[in-house]
Formats: sequence, C-alpha cells, structure tokens
Amino acid sequence: MLNFEFDIAISLCKQDVDFAKKLVSNINPGLKVFFYKNNQEHIISKSGPEVFGKIFKEKSRVVVILSRDEWSDSYYTDIERNAIIDRTSVKHQGYNFLMVIPMIPRQIPSWYPSTRIDTGAKNQAE
Repeated sequence: MLNFEFDIAISLCKQDVDFAKKLVSNINPGLKVFFYKNNQEHIISKSGPEVFGKIFKEKSRVVVILSRDEWSDSYYTDIERNAIIDRTSVKHQGYNFLMVIPMIPRQIPSWYPSTRIDTGAKNQAE
C-alpha cells in the first residue's frame, strides 16, 4: 500500500486562487490538501521545483487541475504538468488519480482524454 503525504494536490493558474481557496475550505478537514498558497513553508524550506515535482508525481493520492488554456505556461505549473504526465505514463497509473476541472468550458490539457470530462450538459437532442 502506498503512503501519500497529501490526499489531494491542486494545480492551478494564479487567476484561480480565489476559487481554489473556496474549494479547499469545503474539502473534508480530515484530508490533507496541498495548495501552494497554504503550503508556503513546505516549499520555502526545500528546493521549490523538486518539491513541486514530487508532490504531483508521487506524494499525492489525488491531483486536481483547475484547467484553462494558459495552465502550464508558468514555471511551476509546467513542472507540475510534467510530473503528472510522468505519473500517467512512466509510472503506469493512467488517469485514475487525476481530476480536471475546466475553469472555462472546453479548456482542458490537450493530452487529457476529453471523454473523462463530465460537462454536466444534457443531450441537446432531447
């Protein structure tokens, strides 16, 4: 059985910080969540890029991406993206650990299977 340091890790763009704060505040307080705004001491005390990579590749049971087209354009979200992709393929974990929440409709990572996105839309033919 794997031991994870975090139950959930959240990857996001800076414009989604307020949404992430609300999301984190509504998550069961018994779960340990990595949200960089709440974990500054964890990052500052160690090498930032290395810590970010490990958190998203191996130290979190579930990873949540608050997705938009510019996600992964920043230095740290690019590190997170590479770690997540490594986890899906190199570590052969597939996508079962990953949840993508499009912050803008249809703006998901190009490598993420669109069939895994629940748009919540009803069939337009009804």
